[in-house]
Amino acid sequence: MTGIRTVLAGLLLLTAVAAPAQIVRDVRVESVGAAPADPAYVTAVVETRAGQEFDVNKAARDVRALERTGRFVSVSVRADPLTGSELAVVFTVAARSTIERIEISGADEVGNRKVREWMNLGVGDLVDDALLAAGARRTQDEYVKKYYPDARLTWTLDPGASAGSTRVNIVVKEGKRARVSAIRFSGNRAVPTDDLLAKMKQRRFAWYNPVHWFTGAGRLSEDDIRGDVFGLQRLYADRGYLDAKVEGPEYVAAGGDHVALQFKVTEGVAYRLASVTIEGVTLFPSNDIARVARLTPGGPASMAAVDAAREAILDHYGNRGYILTQVRPALDAGAESGRADLRLRVKEGTPSKIRDIKIRGNVVTHDEVIRRELVVAPGEPFNRSRVRTSENRVRNLGYFSYVAATPEPAEQEGWHDLVLEVQEDRMGTAEAGVAFSSIDRIVGRIELGHGNVDLGSWPPFGAGQKVRIGAEIGSRRQDYTFSFIEPYLFDQRLRLGVDLFSRDASYYSSLYDVGRLGGQVSLEKSLGGFFSAGLTYGLEDIEISDVSEEASQAIRDEEGRRLKSSLELSLVRDSRDRTRLTTRGNLTRLSSTIAGGPLGADTDWYKLELRSSQYVPLWLGHVLLLRAQAGMMEEYGDSEAVPLFDRFFLGGLYNVRAFKYRHIGPADEQGEPLGGRSMAFASAEYTIPVYKMVRLAAFYDAGMVWEDPFAFDLQWNSGYGVGIRLDIPMMPLRLDYAWQIESDEYNRDDNGRFNIMFGYPF
Repeated sequence: MTGIRTVLAGLLLLTAVAAPAQIVRDVRVESVGAAPADPAYVTAVVETRAGQEFDVNKAARDVRALERTGRFVSVSVRADPLTGSELAVVFTVAARSTIERIEISGADEVGNRKVREWMNLGVGDLVDDALLAAGARRTQDEYVKKYYPDARLTWTLDPGASAGSTRVNIVVKEGKRARVSAIRFSGNRAVPTDDLLAKMKQRRFAWYNPVHWFTGAGRLSEDDIRGDVFGLQRLYADRGYLDAKVEGPEYVAAGGDHVALQFKVTEGVAYRLASVTIEGVTLFPSNDIARVARLTPGGPASMAAVDAAREAILDHYGNRGYILTQVRPALDAGAESGRADLRLRVKEGTPSKIRDIKIRGNVVTHDEVIRRELVVAPGEPFNRSRVRTSENRVRNLGYFSYVAATPEPAEQEGWHDLVLEVQEDRMGTAEAGVAFSSIDRIVGRIELGHGNVDLGSWPPFGAGQKVRIGAEIGSRRQDYTFSFIEPYLFDQRLRLGVDLFSRDASYYSSLYDVGRLGGQVSLEKSLGGFFSAGLTYGLEDIEISDVSEEASQAIRDEEGRRLKSSLELSLVRDSRDRTRLTTRGNLTRLSSTIAGGPLGADTDWYKLELRSSQYVPLWLGHVLLLRAQAGMMEEYGDSEAVPLFDRFFLGGLYNVRAFKYRHIGPADEQGEPLGGRSMAFASAEYTIPVYKMVRLAAFYDAGMVWEDPFAFDLQWNSGYGVGIRLDIPMMPLRLDYAWQIESDEYNRDDNGRFNIMFGYPF
């Protein structure tokens, strides 16, 4: 409003001084409103002075200067003609009052001090209704964050004891702090309630989920609900219910600070496509565009299918340089017939090439870190799919909360600049937590990391390097790790990894402890598609210590320290849809390792190993996981045997779950595991979703470790079992109970075995 008043004042001035130059004889101040204005203050701020030639621009600047002081509700200026060429310049101001006293009532839960802080008020401050309204909106937003969705503020301004002062009275109605205990729907027949709930951002509060207690999940959010109503109607439209309406919610008290939400659904008719017409196509055969759209009469009139057809047509044009092509769908639906006619109107663009690629918004991240992820280049024809791939690659760096690639017209016809807008996200991490498993008991963990480091400059950020430092300390182990990753060594897609570690563990056996101190350097190269190859050099100092006097001679012979120098070559295929909660794809790793020999140190052996996991999606979210692993190793040169700490072991939570940790295979006369030089393992696990974050599992595991290399036979240890998977964010929980089917003489146990593993960061 002040800007509008300034413009109007300028127009009045222009009218008043259209005549030749006039002289300011007098500068006057008029005060309006309850609070008096100080004329001396006003004349001190403005530049206009008596005796000067009148300047419209200077008067306009004076108005803006007075507004910027914050002392006035409104400011205007006019020029009153006097005699001859003289005039008087009159500034009309409405001054804000000064706060004499603040009284707040009703803020019983949050407190008066917090409300005053949110309102940004103090005795002696200037105030008016507009400032109080802004403070009230800000305070209500803060109440919503505190889960008081119905909080409201009202205020009055009463005259103070002195002229120009006021007393501010604020009344707060906090309302109830709400948790959503239930979300119900009526009228939904075609779409199950679980599908509707899965679409919603507003969640129900689950008392059994610790994350909800700490994060506020399940608290009522009006913003989420407004978005959910639109999203639910869109869900119906995606299934052909074009007239579906979702009304509500109605809030139903559910006891205490809980509330239930009740939505009313009117589904309407499930439309089907009567006809599909594509208009405006001249550059390509109409049949080609129809095949791309993949819409046929008789199918559901789904908005999702219509949008997919629109995107497919845009890709067809955009991948050939016609990036400005537009496709506008229009549906003409008849409720009585349940049929809809679809018209896709194509407005063809002209071909364009990329003139330049501009990156905007990156403050920390270097340009080259972003550019090396792009699969398009200047001079190429615009390709919509490749631009989208580039956008996704930049997004997958994990550095940005927002990534958008858009064409921007260039000066030359037929050329556009590709503009990549990014907004950087927090890249550093600090985590602390505690975890428990049936193998290593309770473990405390702390980890510090940063995903966008530049160790070659100061400040040391922006080159895309990754650094992580971690410590895990528990009753049966102590681990300290450092890792560094350079994803683009020598500006090539060659990944360099450096890892340093110190690990002390007593959970391998009650008869001895194992300590490892060392590091490794690795290089990994993408081979295209799902394949990559790696080369890793490792150097470790390994010590077996505190060997019990009750240990067998085979164990006592292993006591002491050895230095291991090894080189591993690996080939990996990874087609998983995601690394956590995987539902489809394959992960296979083939590796060959040599230790000692030309690499020196105290240990000489070679090893071949193959691991593979196949995730098979079935129906209704069911997933079948098939795992297999096989390996063999053998000593050579000066070594008479493969050291205990390098041998194969099976059994426990991570493989054959019906057996004790590392207890499958050769053992000494006391039953203490000795490991072996050949190993094979296979597993099948079937999981079923029973709730959002809960899956039931049934599994079969089988495996064996043999003393000699290439000594595979059919004498396996096997077991079956059931389990529960709780995929709670930040706190995954895995419970398994397994029974043995076949076992060797040292491991027979008819009672079954329980395995548990979970982590809880805080």
